[in-house]
Amino acid sequence: MSKHDTTYLFGPFRLDTQDQMLLRDGEPVPLSPKGGQILRYLLQRPGELVSKDELLRELWQEQIVEEGALVQQVSHLRKALGDNPRSPSFILTIPGKGYLFNHPVTFEVPEISPMADGPREEPTPSLPAPGLSVEPLAVPSTENGTDWFRSYVSRRWLAGGLAVGGLLGTILLWIAFSSRQPPPSATEPVPTMLPLVTLPGVEGYPTFSPDGRWVAFTFKDDTTNHADLYIKEVRQGEVGQGETIRLTNDRRINSWPVWSPDGKRIAFLKASQIPTLPDSLAIITVPGGVEQEVAQIQEGHGLDWSPDGKLLVVSENRMPERICGLSLLTLVEEGGQIKARRVTRLTDVPRINGHHLPRFSPDGKFLVFVQSRSNVDEDLMLLDLATQQVHPLTNDRSEIPDLQWPRDSRNIFFLSIRTRSSELWMIDPQRGIPMRVKGTPSRFNQFSLSLANSLMVVTQSYDDTDISLYPLHGNLGEQKDRLSAKQCPINTSREEHTARFSPDGQSIVYVSNQTGFWELWLAKTDCTNIRQLTNLQSEILGSPHWSPDGSRIVFAHYQDRQPHIFTVEILTGLVKQRTVDSL
Repeated sequence: MSKHDTTYLFGPFRLDTQDQMLLRDGEPVPLSPKGGQILRYLLQRPGELVSKDELLRELWQEQIVEEGALVQQVSHLRKALGDNPRSPSFILTIPGKGYLFNHPVTFEVPEISPMADGPREEPTPSLPAPGLSVEPLAVPSTENGTDWFRSYVSRRWLAGGLAVGGLLGTILLWIAFSSRQPPPSATEPVPTMLPLVTLPGVEGYPTFSPDGRWVAFTFKDDTTNHADLYIKEVRQGEVGQGETIRLTNDRRINSWPVWSPDGKRIAFLKASQIPTLPDSLAIITVPGGVEQEVAQIQEGHGLDWSPDGKLLVVSENRMPERICGLSLLTLVEEGGQIKARRVTRLTDVPRINGHHLPRFSPDGKFLVFVQSRSNVDEDLMLLDLATQQVHPLTNDRSEIPDLQWPRDSRNIFFLSIRTRSSELWMIDPQRGIPMRVKGTPSRFNQFSLSLANSLMVVTQSYDDTDISLYPLHGNLGEQKDRLSAKQCPINTSREEHTARFSPDGQSIVYVSNQTGFWELWLAKTDCTNIRQLTNLQSEILGSPHWSPDGSRIVFAHYQDRQPHIFTVEILTGLVKQRTVDSL
């Protein structure tokens, strides 16, 4: 069987090398020519480590290119596959070595006269929000379920064990399509993903304010073990340019922020790094008021504010009874101070069967929460607050990392691993039929919806490469240890690479995708005066080099899916295309 006319099947994908086409569930997936070559090369050797040097040598052959070109092509390929580097289903990065295709691959020889069935059209239920479409739940086969479970756990352990330290969380804003109906073709709409926060560290627990103008989140930088609470302004048309405000500054691990219904306060949990100290429930006014700790909490795992603003529900573990359940608290004001008093414990189960991620219904009469039997064995439950009766909503026994019951929707939205990758689902409690929400990002960790603004914010994890500048001491070649301690870093939670010194040694140019696209950036050698030099919104860009007089940068950029040479003026930012024919 020739590798040149082989069809490769993996997950929902089909790579037909005869027609040079990648399909996902029968629909074309755009790929750059070089991205297709990389994918085919990795598919030929599934489960094997392929070094970066080999890929550069075999796929670029006589061309002189840098490693950054390969990194960008792999990043673009992952985006096309919807792969998450933190828990990769397909392409696994082996830091400092290369890449490994981490998914079962089957091969088939194409028939001489293949018959292609057209896509089947199925009725689509009413859409939950602009740009979102849904499809009924397709329960995965239970055949070989144990083998799949072992493979899933093995992949997650392998990715975490090999890539730890190279992955950081990034909060991305997904902008939904404005159309209320799916497009005429069967192709699923591709979401517009733009970075909202790219601080150099780990962001988590994003949640929209009631009006959708702010996102609250937590952030842990690279140098500390604590996480603080922040809010970020969301500007339509200027994603990422809004104001960022730090709300807390202590040595606690802050988590699970939720907005009050009027948007004036945020309640959140504070965990101490000292095991003997209890966690606490705190409330802070925004955009930067006085913080109050209103109650002690034992190992909190989620909370929510009632629609009338009078109650809070919190998930906590009771020690030493080893009981995990939901508690209802009422908020009272005493002498200008807010206090939270426990009204009742709603549920009590052994800790191994935890209840967490509680969310109030829009009318405040019900609670939805996750019942966890293990980290990968979870279901949604519905609690009637009037009768205290609990009813199951799902029976999938699959991981549910996050959920939301928007105030302006009858549907519950939840993140589920039921289809072996994290995707957004929704369920109407009265109908009880889970539906996958189409046209949303996949393989994300946490999310929040602002349906009125057609916005979704998610956290995703990425490979992170940074630039560090070191001063040299002594004459080159005369000292063994010429590098002193690190002078300064240039880093975000996205990728920076291919740094070049200016002829006078005072500045550097480098490539970064911190805006969501590959662009050229400038900085002084003391890591100050950092600024974006190009705004091409490029998916493939690299190989920057200074002109001898330091006034321009020459670089490579794909224009209309073809590689070309460009220059950019340092002072004016003027970009000019220098080649006519494709390279």
